[in-house]
Amino acid sequence: MSLCLNRLQEERKQWRRDHPFGFVAKPVKTEQGTLDLKRWQCSVPGKKDTLWEGGSFKLDVIFPDGKFTPPLFHPNVYPSGTVCLSILNEEEAWKPAITIKQILLGIQDLLNDPNPESPAQSEAYSMFKKDRAAYERKVRQVVKDNPPCKRRACWQVHLDMKKVATTIACLCIFFSFVFANFLHGF
Repeated sequence: MSLCLNRLQEERKQWRRDHPFGFVAKPVKTEQGTLDLKRWQCSVPGKKDTLWEGGSFKLDVIFPDGKFTPPLFHPNVYPSGTVCLSILNEEEAWKPAITIKQILLGIQDLLNDPNPESPAQSEAYSMFKKDRAAYERKVRQVVKDNPPCKRRACWQVHLDMKKVATTIACLCIFFSFVFANFLHGF
């Protein structure tokens, strides 16, 4: 097994032993029934007592590219879906030792605490800066469109929709450089 797969296997073991309540991160099963450690399904819940509370935002992570679609309405998410978050940026705070757990927790924190110094999406950024009430209404709609669901049923719906090139009620974020950098340290 390659270093990359060994690292992902260890990430899976760590996650199964200790992960935050409400979060999901697991490798996808292949058609043959084996686990594909390079492709994970993740879910980040909205933080309690925030605008994002009550939402459950699904991510399909494909290592090392990590392409997520469609992009999220958020000041720090580019139209391509790339997340502007310091722990994901090699020039800022990224380290090879950063775990999937740390990345998902960082994304959860960013949802409610956007960094106005790193705008990535003009519509969300403008609304956040100039019309906070409209921004909050839009976020509430995003949360309403992404309710928590029972794990197995939710993932089955998500996978079925993906087969027809449609992703409904799923928030996805594009990290192509993130997970490439994440695995770069091997």
